[in-house]
Amino acid sequence: MNKNTVLASGWLVAALFAGMMLGGGFTPQAEKTGVVDLADVVARSQFGKGSEERFRAMRVQREGLLEFMNTYRIMTVEQATKLRDLSLKETSAAEKAELDKLKEDIKKTDAKNTELSTKTTQLTAEERALMQQYGTQAQQIGDLAQRWAQEFTNDLEGWVRKQDEETVKRVRDAVNEVARAQGYSVVFDARVAPYGANNLTENVVKAMDAKS
Repeated sequence: MNKNTVLASGWLVAALFAGMMLGGGFTPQAEKTGVVDLADVVARSQFGKGSEERFRAMRVQREGLLEFMNTYRIMTVEQATKLRDLSLKETSAAEKAELDKLKEDIKKTDAKNTELSTKTTQLTAEERALMQQYGTQAQQIGDLAQRWAQEFTNDLEGWVRKQDEETVKRVRDAVNEVARAQGYSVVFDARVAPYGANNLTENVVKAMDAKS
């Protein structure tokens, strides 16, 4: 799985905003402007932190599964599928025990393969057949891991896109709420007006957290 591909679309949601956002809903006597550091709002808000933590957990789960499959390739497709199912979910104590046992069984098979591969005496017909079986399994699991790696990358990128859309909506709503409450007619992204007065970032973070 290409981590850089996934992370490149991570939490830089400020790039999705226009340079200016209107508070709306009122007509002030004189224009009152403010600025908001949108990236900082996302990074500091409970929603933003929760999204980042969830993304990391999802990524770690998938990377861990692929790393295990790459290290121990002597397993059946059925074992690999069960391994995936148990690795990518919140497991109960019983399921955790099942996962641990499954991994141990796979490791034992891998150890058996190593034993046969390094055997100094001639292999029996049964051992040669087993080695052939192990070789077939290793190829199947290698191919399966490659397909899953691409699938995981697509899934994570899709999750990030959806989460970004929700983040944009929440931040916009929070900015508009603060702007209306404090009488601001125009609120700029701090990237556009880095030296602008009336920084509303802290208030926007609080407004977002109040709705989390």
